[in-house]
Amino acid sequence: MTPAAKGRRCTTSSAEFAMDHLSASKPRPSVLADLDPQYLAMIERGVPVLVASCNAKLRPSVSMAVGCTLDVFAGEMTVFLSRRSGAEVLGNIASQGCIAVICVEPISHRAVQLKSGAVQCRSAKASDEAALARYLASVEEEFVQVGHTREFCRCVVSRRRSELVALTFVPDQAFNQTPGPQAGAALSSLAGNR
Repeated sequence: MTPAAKGRRCTTSSAEFAMDHLSASKPRPSVLADLDPQYLAMIERGVPVLVASCNAKLRPSVSMAVGCTLDVFAGEMTVFLSRRSGAEVLGNIASQGCIAVICVEPISHRAVQLKSGAVQCRSAKASDEAALARYLASVEEEFVQVGHTREFCRCVVSRRRSELVALTFVPDQAFNQTPGPQAGAALSSLAGNR
């Protein structure tokens, strides 16, 4: 376990989750406040989201999110993963404490990557149902625009709430991931401000 991940645990079982507590009373710097409004609108609308992590040998793993919410005021993003299909990603987050998400608009390939070194894990709750339903409906539309069926989308994105883990984090780095000459360019970073 890395020093940054010490004290963090995000398990894939349905048992209670131990987590870093992001204090509501203490302001947390987030790149969301400085992110281009077009990216924020894209994420809030609901586009496909990939969640990535890596193991101690820096071998990456990735899983498709089945839900995503953004709270710009709090500077937080929450993504939902299936315990089953996201097991490797969840295990890596538990051991390394880092997360990267890529939000992609399929029709334009416009994409943004957000990263954080602190992740809060919990089981999905009944109060998440509305956000999960909105995300599924929006992602269905995104996939239909590029020729996929709604059934395809439901196979990829829809899961029972009981098998979902919510991962909440405060993004501290943002990168342009839209294909082209600016791909990989930092959009904002708080790494130097800590």
